[in-house]
Amino acid sequence: MDEELQKLIKNWFEWDKNEDTRSQIQKLVDTSNLVELKALMIGELSFGTAGVRTKMGPGFTQLNDLTIIQLSHGMAQHLLQDMASKGNNKIPKIVVGFDGRHNSLRELNAKTSLKFTYSAFHGVGSKFARRMFKEFGFTEDAFSYVKEQDEPNPDFPTVSFPNPEEGHAVLKLCYQTAEETGATLILANDPDADRLQIAERQPDEDWHLFNGNEMGFKNDVSLTGFKWIGNLAHEIRKKGRLVILAWEESIGFATGTTLDKDGVSAAAVFAEMANYLASQKLNMKKQLFNIYNKYGFHLIRNSYWTVPKNSVTKKLFNNLRENGKYPVNIDGNKCEEKYVVKHVRDLNTGFDSSQPNNKAILPLSTTSDMITFTLASGSLVTLRASGTEPKIKYYIELQTEPGKTENDLEQVENELNQLENNVVQTLLQPEKYGLICR
Repeated sequence: MDEELQKLIKNWFEWDKNEDTRSQIQKLVDTSNLVELKALMIGELSFGTAGVRTKMGPGFTQLNDLTIIQLSHGMAQHLLQDMASKGNNKIPKIVVGFDGRHNSLRELNAKTSLKFTYSAFHGVGSKFARRMFKEFGFTEDAFSYVKEQDEPNPDFPTVSFPNPEEGHAVLKLCYQTAEETGATLILANDPDADRLQIAERQPDEDWHLFNGNEMGFKNDVSLTGFKWIGNLAHEIRKKGRLVILAWEESIGFATGTTLDKDGVSAAAVFAEMANYLASQKLNMKKQLFNIYNKYGFHLIRNSYWTVPKNSVTKKLFNNLRENGKYPVNIDGNKCEEKYVVKHVRDLNTGFDSSQPNNKAILPLSTTSDMITFTLASGSLVTLRASGTEPKIKYYIELQTEPGKTENDLEQVENELNQLENNVVQTLLQPEKYGLICR
């Protein structure tokens, strides 16, 4: 056993006060399981876009009592130093948990003819969602709740993956409850209740899922994560502009004065919006197509590929850069006009060809790669290395000219399919890099 590992194990036994995680490490030491010990002990946890996310278990590379204490202590020290550097010597106060937001009672909501189904996804949102719906003036009989998912359960027994963003596959119980109660709108928070998924029943009885961008509007752009989005909203407000909603594509929303994503208040706001549209004899999907007709389709396609090891991610992005010679098209050199790359923004290097000095306006993201290609058609393609998982994600936004209707949807979706195929084959090249399909 090398000295580094010996020292880490010694520190672990000195610092960890949890008998369970101490005994797990002790068993590995007793059996001389060096491979597992190195995996658990050598390395550091780091913050990604949504905080620190990794498996729970023993060791310095997992989440446990000791590493949470270390992370919390480090964050507290950083806050104290930051406050002191700005001349703020007040004793800081930290809130852990939920807060409750109040809003005026709305007569319109009390008279709604709509029925809603809500799911907490085995998380903590139900109690607070009920309170929020009440504060917005909705009556209790307007809502049904997915009883199997209403109470916190860390095993998430009814879903394959506890994230409503995964779509239809994880919303089966929501659909079932909605069918039984006659609900036409599903509001599903993720387990920590900071994000919101919405599904709407259509006249043909199919359910339409909305992504985050379909529930937003005119926007300013920031980096990924609500650290950036919240700060941008704050800066915009200081200039006297009204920020009604801050959002991210991955179904995170901040409504009102909130500067962080909050799926509970967002659920109440979207319920109110659906209710207003119903009073105008519209549903949310119909209103979305009205917007598409006026401004053109903006269809989104996002997914990811898993990388076999971190070095592959760096190699792929470096090859895309090729010393500043970024791809000039994404259709395999066929050079079809709509696939020609008009601009490139690389936030890892700070390059942005759309700016006069080729310098990106957005802050640099030196810890993870992110490159955005703007095509001649106006469509956008972004490749981003996940900050918390071994994945390369892609985000595609296909844009069309105004004047199209729902009858054009199939044709536009076919164009989106072709664009996605080009992105995978030309930019990601999974066979070359050994990427694993989602």
